[in-house]
Amino acid sequence: MDPDLERWAVTRQQGRRRYVLLAGGPWSGVMFGVMTFWLNRPRGQPLTPGWIAFNAFVWALGGYAFGRMMWYLNERRYRKAVDLERRPPPIATSNSTPPER
Repeated sequence: MDPDLERWAVTRQQGRRRYVLLAGGPWSGVMFGVMTFWLNRPRGQPLTPGWIAFNAFVWALGGYAFGRMMWYLNERRYRKAVDLERRPPPIATSNSTPPER
């Protein structure tokens, strides 16, 4: 089995909630910091607690959605690979060359 799929088999046993928090949490934290304090900062105005709280909420939702999406994509890839491994090989015919006319 592919090493990535083996790692996913271990990860999925640890649970979806843990994965979503670990995959989405750091992503949303980094994006929160970058977007709130650097790119999306209102020009000429100080950052208010309300603005920071709003951005924290939005990026937390984004991180959750990112984590769930990554879980779904990895799970779909894993299940497809496992199904292909379990499928029996095609039956070979004894007459593999076409008959002559």
